[in-house]
Amino acid sequence: MPLGALYMQKGLVFTVLKKIICFLFVIIMIMAAVPTASAAEDTATATVAQMIAKTKDLSFAGDMMDIKYRRYNSPSYNPQNDSVKATVVVYFHDEGAEGDDNTAQLQAGSLLSHFMSADMEDACKDYSYIVIAPQCPKGQSFTSATGKDYKFTSNASTVMSTVKELVDEIRATNVVFEDRIVVMGTGAGATAAYDFFCRYPTYVTRVMAVGGYCDADAVAVAERAKGKAFRVVAPKGDSAALENARALKAKIDSADFVSNFEYYEYEGDKASALKQALAFNEPYIAQWAVAENYSSSGFTFSCTAGEGGTVSPKASTVGFNGAVMINITQNDGYKISGVKVNNTDIALDSLTQGSNPNIYTYTVKNIKQDTTVQVEFSIATTVGGKYDIVIDRTVKWCLWLAMGFLALAAMVYFVFKFEKSLSAAKKVK
Repeated sequence: MPLGALYMQKGLVFTVLKKIICFLFVIIMIMAAVPTASAAEDTATATVAQMIAKTKDLSFAGDMMDIKYRRYNSPSYNPQNDSVKATVVVYFHDEGAEGDDNTAQLQAGSLLSHFMSADMEDACKDYSYIVIAPQCPKGQSFTSATGKDYKFTSNASTVMSTVKELVDEIRATNVVFEDRIVVMGTGAGATAAYDFFCRYPTYVTRVMAVGGYCDADAVAVAERAKGKAFRVVAPKGDSAALENARALKAKIDSADFVSNFEYYEYEGDKASALKQALAFNEPYIAQWAVAENYSSSGFTFSCTAGEGGTVSPKASTVGFNGAVMINITQNDGYKISGVKVNNTDIALDSLTQGSNPNIYTYTVKNIKQDTTVQVEFSIATTVGGKYDIVIDRTVKWCLWLAMGFLALAAMVYFVFKFEKSLSAAKKVK
């Protein structure tokens, strides 16, 4: 074969090989990317399987009926520690989740799924909270009327009365805030949340509603809504729900009392509005319900001191995760012998001494409960008691006087010697 033809064939072979290698490289990259994409986990909402695994399958026997419910405890919730209270969130499911399987209310992409997500657990890891998700039995309703025909009445439905009994039982456990209940829901669940709030406003502090309907006249009255927080998400695709939400906003805006009313409108129906809300186009839903609910109230901070000194401040109010710097003053003849924060001893070497040797400071941090500081003092010396300080001062003053006298005597002696030597020099002359 001619040499030129051989080179041409080699060039063709090399060209084909390069194309094959490039093609294989692209295929390998695509295959490598596919598992990565499929393995990517949505950490903003929990799946139904995850919600089932994270919740307890429970039932409650009320005075009029029995209901099933799921209960979720946050990772930081500790039922053995009644000094750190937990927030209770009551989630009402949308229509179509009724039954007795106690799983239908665990809907994917719901507000409930957000509360059980990895993102939520990380964002609110410092807070203790529980979520209750009751399931409405078949043929029953959370409210006496549904849809745009809903109107608040004095009589609660049998299911709503039972939910209230359940919440009261949890409130009585002494590990939750009795007066800081959060209610929320989407669609019919939002209507139920409004209904629960109107019936039991004394211990409901926050209402989260996506769509749904309310009786604006019943909600927007001072004895219910004053000082409360609302987060209302209105779907523009549901004209009746949108009109109802706007009516509530107008009532709250024109009221002569103050409440925290947050209002958002999104395109599409309630499912689309919920999806956009969960995509965090607005401030975090769960943190609003839990973290802000914590910080909206203060914990009592108080200090006491035993004989021999003082401590300040005597009393104050501090928010969740707050800090207070205390000043400890020990009287002459006394020393700090012990400092306790909620009966837990604090190392004395962690106190900071100020420019005045009798004054020390200490900062109590990460306050999550009512806090008491106790400071004790003891006599500074063991021999002679507190009167040793007088003796010590007397001895010190005597030493200073003695040193002064010696200095004065030395000065007189040197002056005398100087004058004597001066006089001798004159005689020599």
